[in-house]
Amino acid sequence: MKNLTTLQQFFLSGTAEGDSQFLNRVFVPSEQLAELLSIPAGSPRLLIGNKGIGKTALLSYLNSIAKKYCVPTLLLAPDDLNYSNLGNNNDIATIKRILYNSLVHSVSKCIGTQLKGLLSADEKIIYDTAIAEGLTKPDLITNLASLLPKIGAEILKINSNSFAFDLGGNRGGEALALSVKKYLMSSNKLFFLFLDDIDQISSPDSSANLNRIWGLLLAARKLVQQNIQIRCIISVRTEVWTRLVSDDAGQRDQVDHFQPLVINLKASDDYIHSIIYKRIKIAAEELGYNAEDPWSCFFSTKEVTLPKSKETRKWGNFIIKSARQRPRDAIQLVHFLAKTALSIGHSHISDATIESSLVQYSTGAARYLVGEVGTDCNNFMEVIRSFADLDTFSIPFEKLKKHLSSMPSRFSLTIRGITLGNDRDNDFFTLLALLHESGFINPRVKDNSMPRGYNHITFFDDPYLVNRSRLNQLQQTLSWDIHPAFRSFLLDIQKDRFHA
Repeated sequence: MKNLTTLQQFFLSGTAEGDSQFLNRVFVPSEQLAELLSIPAGSPRLLIGNKGIGKTALLSYLNSIAKKYCVPTLLLAPDDLNYSNLGNNNDIATIKRILYNSLVHSVSKCIGTQLKGLLSADEKIIYDTAIAEGLTKPDLITNLASLLPKIGAEILKINSNSFAFDLGGNRGGEALALSVKKYLMSSNKLFFLFLDDIDQISSPDSSANLNRIWGLLLAARKLVQQNIQIRCIISVRTEVWTRLVSDDAGQRDQVDHFQPLVINLKASDDYIHSIIYKRIKIAAEELGYNAEDPWSCFFSTKEVTLPKSKETRKWGNFIIKSARQRPRDAIQLVHFLAKTALSIGHSHISDATIESSLVQYSTGAARYLVGEVGTDCNNFMEVIRSFADLDTFSIPFEKLKKHLSSMPSRFSLTIRGITLGNDRDNDFFTLLALLHESGFINPRVKDNSMPRGYNHITFFDDPYLVNRSRLNQLQQTLSWDIHPAFRSFLLDIQKDRFHA
């Protein structure tokens, strides 16, 4: 059983916090790393992605590699900023000013040791006074901001080839190397500032609260415009960014300024496979197993028979298809598989471990999804559970329309401030758009280039697919398929109802 307990050590939560002790050892840099690092001087980069796709892990990894090369770096979450002075103030200019002051203070405090060595005696007095008094006086923030251009690692002292190699984990190749060199040459000095999950500065359920997020974005942009050696990457959850760009009462005039700076973080099947394989390989090496096929150290067969089906898939493909394009979900599924196998006394993961572990994993996936969508839709769990009433996971469009149109009469539904129940057609499009955006359900369309003759259109493939103006296209879909990650959860509901 030692093999499975060792496997679990490298398949814990799949979060940056949970994997922090061995993250650098197992981390696989994103395929988009070169693009991510091509940050225009004087602008922040926006990293947009779903929960579980690896935003925090990526920033944590970049943070650690930068430190290795003695590049000043700071990784901040909203909790690390002092914005107590905001109170109930929703004026965007005031929010921006307060958060800018907080950023200047945090950045200066972080690099204080390195900064002091570059300062004259008079400048050092200014710096020490501003930090000690916590920027309680307006002139202190001005004085401190004037010293920031002195910060950063000198470019000539950074080995750009080694820096690129370490950043890319031997995956980036020439594109990453060129990107890093260009990145370094655009300034005489370099300082990394990473702002992670800034949406946590406020609950994004109203325009007033969205202003706080906009305020932090504008404050970060002001900071990097004034100090081009500061390279800033800001992560935001996809559903929050969607709210920011679609809020009619918000800062619509700013969207066009930030949109070119956006990188939508994605996780291809190949990328997720590389993440899983690297962890499995390292776990096998821990056991002294160096064969070409490390999977056999933990899995009894090369393929798994899918639950409620005679169809078989390789284990890697099965895990990937269940992961919702999120590395975290793939990692947690392997954890559940190993945990279940151990609980029934098996030394390897096999078909026998699938059913019970999938229910646990699928239930967790449903709860995660409700947590993500909860601020946008009350009773979203009831919406998901309602699909257990249907006799198929591949639903024809008209059948889906009938099912969703009945929702407001079954329980109260409010989506992004709009109460459903007054307009049957609009209610349907509103609810289907949210289900598609969340990844719970995706349309199947004919595609002869694919092995099975069809493909699925995700929200990232076409964010504006679900729209009344595209009704003809929606009607021509082959079916709307519930994502495999949620099917065991729905099957378990059906099972409970049968035995009730």
